[in-house]
Amino acid sequence: MELSASSGLWAFVFFCHIGILVSSESFTLKGSDSPVIATVGTDVILPCQLSPRTSAKQMEVRWHSSEIAGLTHHYENGHDALQKQNPHYQGRTELFKEELPNGNVSLLLKKVQVADGGSYVCFIGNKSNYLESLVELKVGAVGTGPTISVHRSQDQGVTLTCSSEGWYPEPAIMWADRHGQRQNSTMLSVKDVQGLHNIQSHVDVKDNKSQVLVCRLQSNFWDQTRQSELQLSSDLFPYDKHPYVVTTVILCLLLVIFGVVTGFIFKTERESKGKLQIAKELLKARNSAVQIRVDPNTAHPNLHISSDCLHVSHSDQKQEVTDTLERFDGWACVLGSETLRAGKEYYWEVYVGNKTDWDLGVTDGKANRKGWQDLKPENGYWGIRFFNSTDYIAFEDPEVKLKLGKQPKVVGIHLDGKAQRLDFYDVSDMSHIYTFSLKFPLDVYPYFCPGLNKNGKNKDPLNLCFLSPDYSDLMSSTSIPSPHISTSELLEGTNRKDVAVEHSNLKNSDDATLPFLHQAPFIQKQEPSPQSVNMHKLCIGS
Repeated sequence: MELSASSGLWAFVFFCHIGILVSSESFTLKGSDSPVIATVGTDVILPCQLSPRTSAKQMEVRWHSSEIAGLTHHYENGHDALQKQNPHYQGRTELFKEELPNGNVSLLLKKVQVADGGSYVCFIGNKSNYLESLVELKVGAVGTGPTISVHRSQDQGVTLTCSSEGWYPEPAIMWADRHGQRQNSTMLSVKDVQGLHNIQSHVDVKDNKSQVLVCRLQSNFWDQTRQSELQLSSDLFPYDKHPYVVTTVILCLLLVIFGVVTGFIFKTERESKGKLQIAKELLKARNSAVQIRVDPNTAHPNLHISSDCLHVSHSDQKQEVTDTLERFDGWACVLGSETLRAGKEYYWEVYVGNKTDWDLGVTDGKANRKGWQDLKPENGYWGIRFFNSTDYIAFEDPEVKLKLGKQPKVVGIHLDGKAQRLDFYDVSDMSHIYTFSLKFPLDVYPYFCPGLNKNGKNKDPLNLCFLSPDYSDLMSSTSIPSPHISTSELLEGTNRKDVAVEHSNLKNSDDATLPFLHQAPFIQKQEPSPQSVNMHKLCIGS
């Protein structure tokens, strides 16, 4: 009788467990199908609802932005856990605790700032299951009504200045007469400390006939218009009777033109010398070129890896993979399969094309790959990030904002173990991006993050360039700005290395300090796939 009761109890527990598993598979997490719009300085709610309605009080809830490192908000074990919250959001985020029993994990974001705009990931889970949903936040601000001021000029005319402050994004501004006829004007836009645009527009008026001019600002984001108008009269035009005024103006213009042309010549010469120096550095670095391939065993579940391990992209569709210690589960990243040994020299290139977001760099083999830790040297990450289609940062503490002349198509990465430095180059523009100084020698792995898919806006993959044996000569003939200097002259004094020799030295070194990855050999002799050959042409032709 006791055996029967015990068997019945175990059967009850088993079927309850099966019921939980079955019900959990039917859960969905609903964010927002359309972007959430917020005005700078106001509060906004980022919606996220568990369906069917199920209590989330004992679940883990994470919110994070794709644009700002660290967590936006973190809830765990029945209370807020904000130790890893980015200081940018400190004191400005809050969950609706009374709604958690209903599965509502929406986030209240207070006093919205310009930098808050972007994509947010809502994460909810427990020890056995988790769900994610994407919410896009668009931020804007309508500025002040424009004011018009009048300044007399020495050329028998006046200059009208139209000013307005506090716009985001930047509005369109135009001058027109009362009949809608547009006037030629110039515009100056300056961002304040909050990231808002302060606008000024100038128009020169030489005709003294009475007329009305209108300054109009149009925000396409908010579909709103602000305008002011000014009635002109003849007393605003004090004609100068001195005959030498015209001659003086002409001489001044000639001096200005001479100065501009001279400055342009000197600037062009400096840029040409700078590009030539970078070309020399790159040609020397390519002597240590190696073929890097990614390791699928480290890839985040949302990353798709090509069969030849040379192309990686992000997808909204999660793959069924084993969650191991070496696999990323927070940042959507993947490591290269090759160990880059301390004291050695390596060079590789990545074709980023027209992607809107990406991370590239190296990481210590012992660095944590779980969760949303800050990517910085202190945590074992050295790299650069491109995001929002315009912004660049280097993984320093604090982060360093970078200014590039134009968006790179191909990024070259040179790790000089002897000099203990890591250099990033824009190969397509022959320019230097950033250099890290490594404080001590260590073994590292290449690090790649293609960025979130963003509903197809950033769907293109990161492509690891196939560096053929004649790649260095090919690049020297297509990228060096001066045709009067040959590749042999540029390489004078350099020492071409045999990567195969480097590989044999690597095989004899100690692997005991790198617990995560198996040591895959550098692949130098393998024939490239057709896709890699096409990408090789892109890497060179960019």
